[in-house]
Amino acid sequence: VQNVTAGVQQVTRSGINIMARSIRMAGFNPLKVNHIGILQASADKIRFQQDTNSSGQIEIGKDEDIAYLLNDNQQLIRQKDGNARSNRSIVDQVYSLEFKYFNRENKETKLLDDIHSIEISLTIREPVGKEKFISRTYSTRVICRNLKV
Repeated sequence: VQNVTAGVQQVTRSGINIMARSIRMAGFNPLKVNHIGILQASADKIRFQQDTNSSGQIEIGKDEDIAYLLNDNQQLIRQKDGNARSNRSIVDQVYSLEFKYFNRENKETKLLDDIHSIEISLTIREPVGKEKFISRTYSTRVICRNLKV
């Protein structure tokens, strides 16, 4: 049981850290050429762009258009370029994934152009024995320092 608990904690923390690191870069646009930022913001999915190679445009296949979502198999998915064929599982046994979006006044918002920070909550649930489960939830708030607000 202790090994499963430790594993669940580690996987949950890793999943949060992976998402937080890339979401923090949402809107990165060093050349300020095009509008780059959050494309989709719902409770169970976020899609955003970042010009990581400083080319002035979002390039397909370069990890510059990223989405995080939960699929039907309870997997946290990282998707590239809005293409479901690019789905890559990051974490399995996901019980819930939730995003909340906040403006500069720290009030929840649904307006893409008002988003300043994002709260990410991830719950992992794994079986222990026949009818028991271990679950852990981690949450963090990420300030999107590259978004214009």
